[in-house]
Amino acid sequence: MERKLVELGDKLNLGFITRREFLRRAAIITGSWAASAAALQACAPVPAPTTAPATQAQAATNTAVPPTKAPAAPTPTAGPKTGGTFITARNADASALDPQLEPSQARMRMTPLIYNGLVTLGTDLSVQPDLAQSWEVKEDGKLIVFKLRHGVQWHPPFTREFTADDVKYSFGRLLKDSPGKADFAVIQDVEVVDKYTAPFHLSTPNAGILASMAGTYYPAIVCKDAVEKYGDLKKSTIGTGPFILDQWVLETETRLRKNPDYFIKGQPYVYQVVLKVIPEESSIVAALRGNTIQHAILEDNKNFDLLKNEKTLTSYRGSRLGYQFVNINHKLPPYDKPQVAQAISWAVDRAEIIQACTQGYAVLTAPATPPMKLWQLSKEKWEPFY
Repeated sequence: MERKLVELGDKLNLGFITRREFLRRAAIITGSWAASAAALQACAPVPAPTTAPATQAQAATNTAVPPTKAPAAPTPTAGPKTGGTFITARNADASALDPQLEPSQARMRMTPLIYNGLVTLGTDLSVQPDLAQSWEVKEDGKLIVFKLRHGVQWHPPFTREFTADDVKYSFGRLLKDSPGKADFAVIQDVEVVDKYTAPFHLSTPNAGILASMAGTYYPAIVCKDAVEKYGDLKKSTIGTGPFILDQWVLETETRLRKNPDYFIKGQPYVYQVVLKVIPEESSIVAALRGNTIQHAILEDNKNFDLLKNEKTLTSYRGSRLGYQFVNINHKLPPYDKPQVAQAISWAVDRAEIIQACTQGYAVLTAPATPPMKLWQLSKEKWEPFY
């Protein structure tokens, strides 16, 4: 099979940082884990403003990245081919699969393969339709009315249509039990007008609530019938997404098969996805070189450096929202004196930190990181404030 990965590189579909949070911090972008399921969504891209071209056989990705674009992939002569199995590796497994209750990163990376939210993030971090085909903000931002897609089916054995009742149930469960409920605390009530209309009533206008709904952390829409049957979704997954859970062997591998009723016609392109757990990243490197896996997200910059020039691999780097920072309590002496904070700022060798901690892959940034294009100032405007 000619293995092609679709929409790797710049496609970031991972979570959200509120404006209040990033304005609170000073930052240095460094290498970290922040890839969520973006690479795996190569198999089944969600609706987005643009579609990236297919790329060559294998990919070794690392998410410790400066805000620069990955090299453009060759333009294909034909559309993506369908069929086959896509094999990826990760160094840890989720201890549970529930998209609203399990906080692990491994679960968050897999959730978009199985579940959908009302909205999702596009390649430019704009909010895009997912299970909601449109929405309207009313009452000075205190009411958001979602219009839902028609004909979306839940995974078997619950082969019924997704409706507004599922939206109301999902957010009621999230606000009651989820570790992420604080991000959605402004939601007072979810109303059901009809099968395809779900108004959200907010306690106060919130400019970030749609972006929170678009994240991969907790706002997946779940099936009430499945929760009632299984008690929770820690070991069973019933979603509306591009893939259906076939098998989950804890700390070994997860197998997903194509959802033939997925609402984006023609997708996903592959018939099966295998997520192998390989705890040692050196073993993942060997597997990539040995062609026993087709893809991995590498956490260690040194391993990325080992593979980035391999002729049989295609390497991608993309910018991330996260950053590292030092936060000082300015209420405590001697930090309550502005001169002390200024002295610390002058004493920090940021270039040395970037080289030592990230092998030079990070960049100095303002509190709004470069992917946040709506708020990011030019370097000339923010750099003097360091």
